[in-house]
Amino acid sequence: MIAGKYRLSGTYYINRAKKNGKMYQFNDFGLCVFKRSEVDDGEPMRFAFVVSTKVAKHAVDRNRVKRVISETVRYEAQHLKTGYDVVFLTKQSIATRQTDVIMNDTKKALATASLLAK
Repeated sequence: MIAGKYRLSGTYYINRAKKNGKMYQFNDFGLCVFKRSEVDDGEPMRFAFVVSTKVAKHAVDRNRVKRVISETVRYEAQHLKTGYDVVFLTKQSIATRQTDVIMNDTKKALATASLLAK
């Protein structure tokens, strides 16, 4: 489970990231990245994971997808930049993927979006 300081909660913040952030598209999910301010606020990056019922009908499957992505983000937390809000918008294809494939795709997505600190 990802720590509370890394969670993006509240529809206002999620919608702000979706509307004003930069969108990156991948095979299994979209990634909305919103820089909170021009001056780095020093606050850690915050994440939200959106898995709709269109992606997976059963809650156990939706929760598995959220858990896998969340665990990957937690593992990479010490390498992440600060001052961003990130929303993962999953696609239907992710429900049938194996855990290791989702984890590798998530790591590649974070690198592609330039969210990993050097």
